Amino acid sequence: MTLRSIEQVTTEIESLKNKLELLEMEKKIINFCEQYNISDSKREKITDLTVNTLKDFHSEGEYSHLNEAWLEIIFKRSGVQRKFRIDYKDYSPDDDGDRYSTSYDSDLYCTHPEDPVLKEIYNKSKQLSEDGDYDELFDIILAIHY
Repeated sequence: MTLRSIEQVTTEIESLKNKLELLEMEKKIINFCEQYNISDSKREKITDLTVNTLKDFHSEGEYSHLNEAWLEIIFKRSGVQRKFRIDYKDYSPDDDGDRYSTSYDSDLYCTHPEDPVLKEIYNKSKQLSEDGDYDELFDIILAIHY
């Protein structure tokens, strides 16, 4: 058996990493479309659909953490880019310095909230944000992330 060169193996690793990223993106698109009933006919009217997420947890000790997550959906309709984004964060100690409490923060951004692809997720996210239902807002991100 002949060994391959480091360059060949490195190239193959990079190729597989790229393929894995594309498959993870496809999984997120499928999750989004299934959860929000984005039919084939709706998808046919848009181009360049991308769904990106991040979930990151940091802990510096028993009573200290930072939990961050975001969801971003981007596509074009009639050549015009549409974008939806939720940013979520919870952390302790809270804003008052209480190490036993957690503070929450979220931001919601949508360029076209009436777009048929974005309308349901935007309205649901907006209502949860206004009601302070941060756990459910976080669940929206996680359901598409995983």
